[in-house]
Order: sequence, then C-alpha cells, then structure tokens
Amino acid sequence: MFNYCKKSSVFCAQSISLVLLSLYFSISAFPQSLESEVTENKKSFTFGVLPTVLYNSDVGFQYGALINLFWYGDGGERYPHFDNSFYMEFSRTTRGNQVLQAIWDARQLIPDARMLVDVQSVVSQANPFYGFNGYQSLYRSAIEDLDSPTYLSEMYYRFDQRSTQLKINLQKNIQKNTLRAMVEFAVRKVSTSAVDITHLNEGREEDEAYPDLPGLYQKMVDWNVIPADLSEGGTYALLRVGAVLDTRDVEANPNRGVFDEAILTVGPSFLGFDDTVLRIDLIHRHYLTLINDRLTFAYRLKYETTLAGVMPWYLVDGLGGGKTVRGLLYNRLRGNGLALTNVEFRWKVLKTVLFNQNIYVALNPFIDMGRVVDPYKLNLSGVPAAERSTLKHSDESWHVGYGIGARLAINENFIMAIDYGIAVDAQDGANGLYIDLNYLF
Repeated sequence: MFNYCKKSSVFCAQSISLVLLSLYFSISAFPQSLESEVTENKKSFTFGVLPTVLYNSDVGFQYGALINLFWYGDGGERYPHFDNSFYMEFSRTTRGNQVLQAIWDARQLIPDARMLVDVQSVVSQANPFYGFNGYQSLYRSAIEDLDSPTYLSEMYYRFDQRSTQLKINLQKNIQKNTLRAMVEFAVRKVSTSAVDITHLNEGREEDEAYPDLPGLYQKMVDWNVIPADLSEGGTYALLRVGAVLDTRDVEANPNRGVFDEAILTVGPSFLGFDDTVLRIDLIHRHYLTLINDRLTFAYRLKYETTLAGVMPWYLVDGLGGGKTVRGLLYNRLRGNGLALTNVEFRWKVLKTVLFNQNIYVALNPFIDMGRVVDPYKLNLSGVPAAERSTLKHSDESWHVGYGIGARLAINENFIMAIDYGIAVDAQDGANGLYIDLNYLF
C-alpha cells in the first residue's frame, strides 16, 4: 500500500509530521510506569485489524481492510515468537484495481521446520513503467503535469499488469534456530498490456479525461524494444532452493543478529520458459544494538542477477518505492541485475502497556540506495531517431532516497508503519509517502 506525493512535498511533510506527533503524544499521555509490565504481559493469541482508505489520482480511492492473526501456543510460552500467523488483505480502488492476498506462516506444524503458503491476486490497471536500465531511461515529469506546456498524459508512464500467484515455501532446520535449508515452489500467471484508457475514463468529465495516446510501454512494444514474446505475459513455474542463516533475537524487529539468504531460482524450459533460466539472489541483513531494546542500527545489502537464460522482465521486481528505495518512483529501476542498500536507525521512543496490550512507538530515519548492475541488452534499431536519446539518456549510477518513518507496534508482531522518503535526483521523482505494515527488512 503506497501513495506518491508528487505534487506537493509540503503537504507530504505536513502529513507525516502530524502522524508522527499524534502517535507520540497520544501514547505518551499514558503512564510511563507501565513499561515494566511489557515483558510480563504474555499472550496466547493476538490480532491486528487495519482499515485502508488511501487516495491516488491515477486509480482513485483505495478502500478495504487487512487482518493479521498470531498464535503463540498455550499460555503464550513462546511470546513474542509465534507458532502460527495468518494474514489476509482485500483492497480495491474506485477505478478497478484490486489486491487479494492470504498468507499462512506455520512455525510448529512440521517438526524443526517452517512453512509459508502465499496466495495472491493483484490487478493494476495503471502500473508504473519508466523503461529499463535506470538512468539510461529518461524520466520527464512534465509529461505527467497537467499545468506543463509539454503535458501528454498522466498515463504515459503506466501499463496494465495483472498477476495471480501460488507460493509454497519450506525451510528445514540444519542447525537449530540458525541455519536452514530452503525450497520454494511457485506458479505465477502474469498478463501485461497497454493501459485501457477507455475504461479509466469511464465516469470522468470530458475535461478530466486522460488523452487516448500511446504511452511509453506501448511505444516500446511497437518499436520492438520489448519483443512480442515478452509483451503479453504468460504462465510460469519457478523452483527456488537455497540456504538461510538467521540469528535474529526477535523476528518482527530484531535488536541484534543477522538474516542472510543465498537463493538460486530455476525456471525450467518445460514450465513456461523458452530456455532454462537460472537466477541468483544474495541478501545480507545485519542488526546491531546501540542501546539495549531501545536503539538499533540496521542495514540490508542485496544483489540479484540472471546467470543463464532470459528471465521475463515482468517476473523481476524493480527497485523504487516503499519496499525497496523509499522516495523513488515505484519500480523506477528495472534491469537484469540489481543492487540494493538500506540503512536505518530504529529508536523505540516509548514502550508501555495500554488496554492490556504491549505497545511501543518507534522512529526510523533512513537512507536507501539502488542501481542496475547488469543492464538489459535492448534492441533500439526500431526506435525513431528523435526518441532514441530518451532510452540512452545517461550512464547508470546509484539512485538515492532518504527520509524518516514511524512505527506503532502492538504485541511486538503487529506493526503499523509510515515512511516518508525524498528522492535525491529529480530523475527519480520527488518524494513518497508509504502507509503499510512492518519494518522494511
């Protein structure tokens, strides 16, 4: 769940400031002496419910709800470590976008193993698309600005993407509670196309209608920069195998430890791919206690690339937005190989018990960086000479966003999150306001 504040950074700053202040002062009004009760208030079962009401000028109002249930065992003997978690989300927008997802995370069902089942269906009728290879693709914000003399359409950097996925992840302990072997099987169906302007214009006044002209995605299909066999999606099966090293003390918000993953993804040629695809993901997360259970320094390093075959671009998550590089345009960076760095301080400014619930409020200033390290090899022979410079704009380098966030945690594991990020380079947008659950990593 995210919403970009492209038009007014002042409004975004005021919004995040008001939320941070209201969180702090509303909770701090209760007695600080209750803090000693936090570790003693164990739970067998907890849950969190969060209604979603957001607005995005491209898709209208988003509305819905999510719920997260946690079971800690009889008497809560494993609290804050849970035995089972069940997450459900349903949200829609007034222009037809939809997210439907259910996740079951079972920690005690299989001896010395954990299992995660994730089923989701996502419809995005105006999904951001800014081209490939980072800064090589020129981003012109004026094209989306109604007040600009060079305005074309707010849908110019958009395309239609719909996906359905079933994922089953199993992790077996090799060394108790620290080293695990991982195997995952996923089936994913994806469809991509140009934005359906006629549908998005339904119910809009004539002077507010989006112009019916080709956007960047449609142009790149017409120019054969996106080949025909990669322009409509498909159905694929993926097998992922790897190892996980996990020494975190608390999973939802660690005070100390590491969480590392080395994963090889295999896309067999007989399950949707033209040739067998091999892709590697390396992730290192490190948590360092600066003040015990109060201030933590956390960082994440990630590298991923395709080793063999061709992984369709729509199966590779881009960088940019609330889950990767905060402050940047969503999925601003798309490439064959990607590198990501996130650095943040996590300060629990208040811990207490409220209405028999363990509560803490935290602030987290951050710096995020990402870049394309292995660019897609693009065929630009069909691109008109006047447009070619927009796809070979400049050399790639690090894209940087920075900002601050706030967290309100209920019973350690249900964490409401707000982040406000600012992009350093105007080529990456202006800023972003993100309302979601949990810490970024």
